[in-house]
Amino acid sequence: MGLAYHAGVLAALEVAWGWDVRRTRLIIGTSAGACAGAMLRAGLTGRDLLDFVLGRPLRPIARDVTTRIRRPEAPQARPRG
Repeated sequence: MGLAYHAGVLAALEVAWGWDVRRTRLIIGTSAGACAGAMLRAGLTGRDLLDFVLGRPLRPIARDVTTRIRRPEAPQARPRG
């Protein structure tokens, strides 16, 4: 959920202001912010992050980076008894 939030904000800044977050000197984050930061440093754009979380087709560099990322599985209901 946190990565989706970061992706939406970064993609909006990219579209609205033309800001390429990959040119930022320092990216710091914890939890989902750390994941987003690592993906940005690996060459993804804010729009790439958004495409990734929405399951859209990715640019080749984004596809190469994200193939190494495992999406979390939905928790399974445990039988009661």
